[in-house]
Amino acid sequence: FYLAFENSFCQDYITEKLWKNALFQGLIPVVRGGLSREDYEWALPPGSFIDTRDFEHPADLAAHLHDVACNFELYKKYHEWRREYRLTFDDPVSLAAKEPLKLLLCNYCEWLNTHSPYINVRTADLAALINGSCMAPNDLDFEPRTPHGWDWSQCKRIHVPLHAQLLARPDVTLLMWVMIIVL
Repeated sequence: FYLAFENSFCQDYITEKLWKNALFQGLIPVVRGGLSREDYEWALPPGSFIDTRDFEHPADLAAHLHDVACNFELYKKYHEWRREYRLTFDDPVSLAAKEPLKLLLCNYCEWLNTHSPYINVRTADLAALINGSCMAPNDLDFEPRTPHGWDWSQCKRIHVPLHAQLLARPDVTLLMWVMIIVL
């Protein structure tokens, strides 16, 4: 799992780290941010993430993460999208340093192909942009609740062989090593 918890909830903003640190590494992002679930659904492959808003209490989220970690079939459901989608990542900083014109033209071409030739800006929209459309993440006000009786032995039977396969791969990154050591 990769926890991507934003320090403020902003419309149409999610961290770029979801792709590089989570999806590219084979992890399941657990997201908390944006103003709605749709902020993630438009940008991430379907079924690829866990949204904290789907859970009434943090303990319910923890129980779900435990279930996913211990049930290989459930775990695989979060990776089914990989059959239909392929991730590519051009690091904008590296690309800008090597080929700034290419980055500019790529961004410009993408913008031209995805936007209307006419832009309508209303005063209210401009005011919202200037004043900000973000809110503080102050929604976590829960009574403590601790789930009991978790059996981690099932998780070890699933993840130890999986980690052995990962260790044999030459492209295993430091982030994956940390994940392997933690489990």
